[in-house]
Amino acid sequence: MIEYAGSDALENKLTATSTSEYMAYPDFIYNGRPAGCMGPPITIYEEVFADITDDLAHLENLPDSNQDILDEIGDFANHTFERESTLYHLIENLLGVEMIRNEDYSTFTDVKRHAVAKERDAIYLHVECKNELGMGGMERGALTMLRYIANPKYAPIRRNTTCCPCIHVSIAGPYISFGGSILTDIYNFQPFTDYLFPGSYSYMASKTNHIAKVFGVFRSALNKLRDKYKGLEYYGPMRKNRSRLFPQPAYLGDPNIQTLAFETRFLPHGCYYSPIRRALFLAKFGGQQVMVKFSERYSPDAHHAVAKAGLTPKLLFHTRLRGGVHMAIMEYIDGSDANYEFSRELPDDVVKQVKAAITILHDMNLVHGGVRRSNILIKKEQASAAATDVDPARHACRAYLVDFDRVGLASVDRYTPFLNMVIYRPPGVRPGGLMEKEHDDVLLQRIILSGS
Repeated sequence: MIEYAGSDALENKLTATSTSEYMAYPDFIYNGRPAGCMGPPITIYEEVFADITDDLAHLENLPDSNQDILDEIGDFANHTFERESTLYHLIENLLGVEMIRNEDYSTFTDVKRHAVAKERDAIYLHVECKNELGMGGMERGALTMLRYIANPKYAPIRRNTTCCPCIHVSIAGPYISFGGSILTDIYNFQPFTDYLFPGSYSYMASKTNHIAKVFGVFRSALNKLRDKYKGLEYYGPMRKNRSRLFPQPAYLGDPNIQTLAFETRFLPHGCYYSPIRRALFLAKFGGQQVMVKFSERYSPDAHHAVAKAGLTPKLLFHTRLRGGVHMAIMEYIDGSDANYEFSRELPDDVVKQVKAAITILHDMNLVHGGVRRSNILIKKEQASAAATDVDPARHACRAYLVDFDRVGLASVDRYTPFLNMVIYRPPGVRPGGLMEKEHDDVLLQRIILSGS
């Protein structure tokens, strides 16, 4: 990826003037454009980003800050590029940083309208200024940052040591937005805020304190990030810190957790899609081989109940991390999903086990929400003549229902508003719609006969 990022293709993408031209070049960055090109939450890799997310979610608990400085940008909505120096000076005051303007690491003038803040030559803040909102948005600044990271000189001092965490500020006309980026096995950019309008209209006075608090959050975060780079031990060109490629969970308090050592990103057998956005990893947990999953929500109660019947891998540990992401650590079972194992109708013993798992959930008034072959783990075992009931120990194929991050209370909880409607959904299922038990039943009947 770094090799491609240093090629002419990235330069061409940076200077694209239309959406069609822009999309013609490779995806160097995971930022949700297109929708499938999305990485795991960056909060699981960098605790400063987790703190930002938590603080932004609880601005009401933060004291007022930067009010005097924010008053200076009352005419912010009227700026032009001829006033970039004024804007950058304001940003320096608001965020408590000293920036270097127009650092020359690209031959294209289009990407030189930026400023950076450094600590020991590592960029921890990237600021981009443009005339108005457009096709590129903050993503353009992230691509510019990637161009810098791709420079061979950056490798031994920063890229080999950290995941290169950087806070991004995009100024587009009268608007400001914030985001963050990291480099692991992918280059991953995610926004922290929408575009903010620090205008001077009298009817917007109530928003002034809100925006001041947002700047206060990022001022504090930049101090933490700067101190982190300042205290790092940097490696030589032949030595790399492999742990930089894996999550660094930011726990809420002291979870008294066993040693967790990540090994690799999990790739299912016969996987025909990119597993990157699913945030699944293989690791050692207290010496035991485990699977670690990060997700926006999770139901440990549902997982424990189904695992008690031997119908899903055991849940060994679950917690909600700073930044709001759930982390579930479960036993690792070396198998394949039902999509990979069966091209036609599911065997009766597999159906019995999956039905038993769903019944357990429905008896708890819960909906699984994702009964598909890809969520049924199959482990083939020695056939037994005693396979007459749903006792999984007596079946030639052990079937495990997995993925409890979609589970919700029937007729109460709702599907995600980003529900993929390209694949089959039962009647009544829609983005943001109520979850019902019959949705599981319809999906089960469908996957018994087909590979969907």
